[in-house]
Amino acid sequence: MHRIPQTLRFLAAAGLLLFTPAVAAPQEPDGEEEPQPPVVDPEPGPGPEEPEPEAQELQGPGPVETLLARLEGPEALRRDVIVGHIAALGPKVLPEVLRLLAGDERGDVPEGASLAAAPAGERTGDGILMDVLGMWPRRTVVAGVVGGLDQEAGTEERLAALRLLGRLGEGTLEGVLDAVLPVDPVQLRGNTSKRVTDALVAALAEDDLAHVALGQRVDQLPPGLAACVARALARGGRTRDVELLTGLLDRDEELDEVVLGELANLRVRRVTPAIEQGAELVRTFLDHPEPRTRKLAALVLGRLHDAASIEGLIMLLEDPDRTVGQAALWALRELSGTSWPGEPGRWRSWYAQERAWLAAEAPELASQLAGEDVSAAVRAARQLGTHALFRKRVTQHLESGLDNPYPSVQLASCHALQRIGGLRAAPRLVKLLLSVDEEVRGAAQGALEALTGAQLGTDPESWLEWLGG
Repeated sequence: MHRIPQTLRFLAAAGLLLFTPAVAAPQEPDGEEEPQPPVVDPEPGPGPEEPEPEAQELQGPGPVETLLARLEGPEALRRDVIVGHIAALGPKVLPEVLRLLAGDERGDVPEGASLAAAPAGERTGDGILMDVLGMWPRRTVVAGVVGGLDQEAGTEERLAALRLLGRLGEGTLEGVLDAVLPVDPVQLRGNTSKRVTDALVAALAEDDLAHVALGQRVDQLPPGLAACVARALARGGRTRDVELLTGLLDRDEELDEVVLGELANLRVRRVTPAIEQGAELVRTFLDHPEPRTRKLAALVLGRLHDAASIEGLIMLLEDPDRTVGQAALWALRELSGTSWPGEPGRWRSWYAQERAWLAAEAPELASQLAGEDVSAAVRAARQLGTHALFRKRVTQHLESGLDNPYPSVQLASCHALQRIGGLRAAPRLVKLLLSVDEEVRGAAQGALEALTGAQLGTDPESWLEWLGG
């Protein structure tokens, strides 16, 4: 039979207890005491009648626990039948369900497992209850969890609520934020921070509405909670996550370090206008007084392939802190596609040549790529593929090569985009997965895999779904 767990105070505050404790028996005194004479009223009178104390009885198990008890025994029911019966009772039994879950969070059924597939006799009470919660309106369930947290609820009680919300996942973002907002920022560290982050990751996973809601509240979040949000967004790693992540910058010094650290380790899928705006803000950290912050900013700008940061990065090659100079050199190599040493003079000379090339030669190469001379178009694609710095502009030119009707031009353009890291052209590359030319299909797939790090085969729908994340 499913064990009755000890209830948590936050559920008791919401009126979720389903039984009344029995009156405690008087305790026998330790040791022997001298008997005392009875106290006699000198003028006894009738006085008012005292009401007899009401008898307080321990109630039996509620309907949910009664149904869970039928997992075993001669009248045992199948798990799916029990799920259906409990769900049919409706949200009116939500307090009892939450009470049982709050006291025991073992999670007997692994995530994603079918109840019917579990071995007979296994204790799957928590798995059944989580399935039931998934069948009720999510807003009602979240309100029931958060409604049990008053302002005096302690951190452990709020973490218990967070664990449950994390298990529910989608549709719980507002509840997670409301549950954790009153927590003392000093306590949002270590294991507590990890638990909050885990709940946020579950709430944000594959939920576009959650990202919209977070975007509306992110400016009002205290730094400690914002740091948990930053870590959760980084673990998501989708384009919309990175957009929100860059929006957390320049609010608090400790938070800046967290955000920059997370961005420095991300592989960005697409650089959107919102991310480009975030890159502008990251550039302001290149002259920050703290070496670690300068180092992180350089790494982030390399990740975002921000060509506008070239001059600032070249200056950092001479930074007094060696680790800052190393980070700047890594970023410059990412931007240029070269492996030159950290000599500022050489990098300045190269940068001047690249700007002259962009103004004088790139437009003519773009014209050739779109023309009918196949040999000239192939040569133009190959030459454009040697200039990775101005990736955005060069990628736009190479996209016209992907639209060229000649397979040899498409093939050269795929290879050039792969060399310069032209991720912006990924949607056009996906279209070439349907090419009738086998070599073009293979080149498009190879470029997509090299640019994204994903291995999704030749299915266009899978690629478009991944790129849209």
